[in-house]
Amino acid sequence: MAPNLFVGIRTLFTPQTWFCHKSCNKRSPSVGRLEHWDSPIPGTYEYIPGRGWYLIATDSPSSMKKRQPVSYCQITKTWVLQSDFEERSQFAVVDIASGKHKRMGFYRLDDGIAYVMCWNGEGAFLPGPWERWCLDKETRKFRRMLIADDPNRTRGARDKLKN
Repeated sequence: MAPNLFVGIRTLFTPQTWFCHKSCNKRSPSVGRLEHWDSPIPGTYEYIPGRGWYLIATDSPSSMKKRQPVSYCQITKTWVLQSDFEERSQFAVVDIASGKHKRMGFYRLDDGIAYVMCWNGEGAFLPGPWERWCLDKETRKFRRMLIADDPNRTRGARDKLKN
């Protein structure tokens, strides 16, 4: 069998490979870059090309056994751990308008009470601005948030007089 012309020419013009073992010619896999972030958890994060960012070590001594994937949240415009993102996301059937029920996706905000409807029933992202929703205490179903439900609102003069 005749030698491959391309392999022969490549070998001829790369003399650094003439006296070296075959293993030294192999390229090392692309190593990701390491960065230290303060958010979402202070620690060292690694970027793996084609896969994204991962938390590999925390600043505080903990029993972290494996890499934790990190993704960018378009809703809060911050980086969050994938496990935290999945914990905050949920789908529910809601009453949209005059008796029409639809399955929609909600994301819980940092206050722990308010949710925003940011996915349709098929899981496609709905760009903001979003209305805030909350879970009704009696029915345990989603409803639009009222001013009285907001934990961050300032108490007015009437509220102070009642208490």
